[in-house]
Amino acid sequence: MFFLSLSLSLSLSLLSCFSFLIFNPSLSLAEESITISTYYPSPYGVYNEMRAKRIAIGDTYFDGAEMPWEAEDADGNPIDLNADLVVEGNVGIGTTSPNAQLDVFGIKPEIRLTTSAQVGGTDRNWAIGNATNPLPHGTFGIYSGATEGSTILDQVRLVIDNSGKVGIGTISPGYRLEVRSASAWNTSHAIARFGDIGFQRSLEFGESFVSDSYSYIQARSGSTGVNDLLLNPYGGSVSIGTTSSYPYKLAVNGQPAAVGYTAFTNISDARLKKNIEPLDNGIMGKILKLKPVTFNYNEKTKYDEEVLSRRLRGFIAQDIQKIFPDMIGEIEIDNKTYLDTNLTNLQVYLVKALQELKLEKDAEIAELKLRIQALEAK
Repeated sequence: MFFLSLSLSLSLSLLSCFSFLIFNPSLSLAEESITISTYYPSPYGVYNEMRAKRIAIGDTYFDGAEMPWEAEDADGNPIDLNADLVVEGNVGIGTTSPNAQLDVFGIKPEIRLTTSAQVGGTDRNWAIGNATNPLPHGTFGIYSGATEGSTILDQVRLVIDNSGKVGIGTISPGYRLEVRSASAWNTSHAIARFGDIGFQRSLEFGESFVSDSYSYIQARSGSTGVNDLLLNPYGGSVSIGTTSSYPYKLAVNGQPAAVGYTAFTNISDARLKKNIEPLDNGIMGKILKLKPVTFNYNEKTKYDEEVLSRRLRGFIAQDIQKIFPDMIGEIEIDNKTYLDTNLTNLQVYLVKALQELKLEKDAEIAELKLRIQALEAK
């Protein structure tokens, strides 16, 4: 083992000595341990800096003749001309036993990237870790600040806490993924968007404070265009205002509204229909057999308390089944089959019944007119 006693007055720096001893191909290659220190007592104490033009560390780079730097760009030598530090193996910062290519250890380890003030006119610090601010213990964060050492908790970009929850715009996510806007907005504001690489098709989630406060989901085409939104296109149901799942394509707990319209529409062009036949007569008699009732739903429906307490008007499915079986379907609740009703056809039957009533009354009126005429002729 070599021991060199040097004072700071020597012009040869520590790393220059390293470079000469390790990379000079004229020396015989032998593995040595070198300790460089000041001799105590020394006029100046310990060395306060080390300098080298470039350093290669590792067994692969030990032989300078076998692993030289490029003299010119792309001249065939193995170490790139622009590489100032080449390290084989793991690098430890704050640890003597690194377990990764870069292992940063400490109470609050942090990696910081700082842009020059020439970019945008202000220094920007991007940090990865849990250091500058008191983030919750075990939280990984990406955050930024305008100046060195600034308080940047209000500029958190992303955190992953020790339970695996991810927060964007918050340091304490309460869900697996929680995204918050940077501040309160007085206009419509998109918080998140998911789409293809060019955002030709995307799904936008946002909030608005223009007049009424609300959240929204919008399908987009391009940056600001709109697109069609499909819900469960491959099957399944959609429920609104309820946590229960029903075997209907759309279940709405509450009063729906067709704003500016009076009903849902459907295709009705004759060119798009076939097997067209008139309804049979005798509908009026069937209509008269219907039994309108008032009722409340019971708890087996799993409706909420508001619906259960509401007094409703309608029909009993078993009664309708005897008269208009086409308006009756089946539904399963807790693996038990019940009947439901589809009253869409009822309006058609009512129109037909009204027509039958008119024909009947027209015939009666015509007969009465003939009787009156006969009486007047006497």
